[in-house]
Amino acid sequence: MLIRNLDDIGHKQSELVTTWISERMKNTHVVANNPLMAKCAKSTRRDKDYADVDQHLKVVKSEYVLKSVLVRNDKGKDLSIFITNIWLLSLSKHRY
Repeated sequence: MLIRNLDDIGHKQSELVTTWISERMKNTHVVANNPLMAKCAKSTRRDKDYADVDQHLKVVKSEYVLKSVLVRNDKGKDLSIFITNIWLLSLSKHRY
């Protein structure tokens, strides 16, 4: 009986983790498909769009209740100017 209960708990935990990961992936796709993120992949602090991109990432961080946001370009390089405190947003599947 105890083994069966532990097995049931293990399956439930697995389902919870799978659901959590799926939700995070959906969040990532929503953010990455935002046209503003195309600017992010090429932006520097001197660009006029930098403030808009930075503000957008702060809103993402706040709305999704994240500790931090880390943006990577299509080559997998961290765009450290946009590290907003480590949620990974990969732009590698998007063509900009």
